[in-house]
Amino acid sequence: MSVTARTKPDWISVLGIVFTLPLMARPIIKELQMTRRSKDWNEGLSADLKDPEFAREFILAAIQDGMQLKTILAKVIRAYGVKEFAKAIKMAEPNLVRLLSARSNPTQETLNLLLKEFGLRLAVAPIVEPRPKKAS
Repeated sequence: MSVTARTKPDWISVLGIVFTLPLMARPIIKELQMTRRSKDWNEGLSADLKDPEFAREFILAAIQDGMQLKTILAKVIRAYGVKEFAKAIKMAEPNLVRLLSARSNPTQETLNLLLKEFGLRLAVAPIVEPRPKKAS
């Protein structure tokens, strides 16, 4: 089935036939456009991120790849469920949502509160460089 949405959100073309969409159906267009593989991958990742051990490894790997910590935490927490995560860390849900927004600037204490649920914490470590060999 070929589904195409044009720039106007009030109609959709299915197999070349143009249908006018009721107002309630317009938000569904994006879901119709998402490829099956992408949707399955996102659903699979979301299910995996509910496992604390997988989420921990995901966070560590994403940091290694250079992603921002707050962005990583937002993805993991949303996959886990904001309401459930807020309850687990004993934080009001609106405060957690505000904390995950792009405009927030969480403190180290707050980030550690979020990371603790995954068995992680922020830390500073020295950079260990190999010592040059002495010439004999």
